[in-house]
Amino acid sequence: MLLFSILFIISSETNVQKQNNLITCYKAYFILFPIARICISYKREKENLIISSIARTVSFGSIVKRIYNFGWSIIYEKELKPKKFFYHQDEIGFKREQYYIFKDGKIYVKKILYGQKEKDENIEDFKEYPQDDFLDPHTASITLYKEAMKYQNGIIKMFYEDKYYYIAFGVIGEDIVKSELGNFKTKVIEVEADVETKGPIKPKGKWMIWLDIEKTFPVKMQLNFTLGSLKVEIEKIEGEANLLKKVLQNPN
Repeated sequence: MLLFSILFIISSETNVQKQNNLITCYKAYFILFPIARICISYKREKENLIISSIARTVSFGSIVKRIYNFGWSIIYEKELKPKKFFYHQDEIGFKREQYYIFKDGKIYVKKILYGQKEKDENIEDFKEYPQDDFLDPHTASITLYKEAMKYQNGIIKMFYEDKYYYIAFGVIGEDIVKSELGNFKTKVIEVEADVETKGPIKPKGKWMIWLDIEKTFPVKMQLNFTLGSLKVEIEKIEGEANLLKKVLQNPN
């Protein structure tokens, strides 16, 4: 839920810009080792919400396996409906891009698989699918946050990797998360994360998300993959902290 070109908020921005932007950054740990940094940005622009994210290995993780994933989504804010989605994967030599356009009840998909060697050709693929109210991963994530604040359980419809997914979630309790940024009162959400993906990094089993009740963004996560489990903890909040809460409180 989550990995793209993001760090466009700088100290010289005007107050108006800061009121329309939010960045949350996280550090991911394998056992006790910090191996990756994840940042997610949310930007309100006219009728749209733009979500960008980036995830890359750092220090210990860079030595073991190089990962650099990023992407973005343009979402019609009022109804939380996706317009466009882009995702770049660079995982241990596997390099690929996906671009989705949601229009007229269809999803138009373009994918590029880059050759691992200079002599290898890039492979392009174009397809289209019925949308049927399915969402891209970014839109699915914030829809999950919105639904979890209102309901104990539910289903989120997500399209990814040429497949339709029904992502089940359940709120299993509340918890206080302690961090260097302070204490956060959270809802603890269990999410079914068995999503088939290309590349070596594949989600697996159940994911746990600690969602801040006041600000409506994750402050802690436990993510399971085929290569192991990651503990993810928030380390930075920049911009308008209530931005996502305002977006998700809009009636639609």
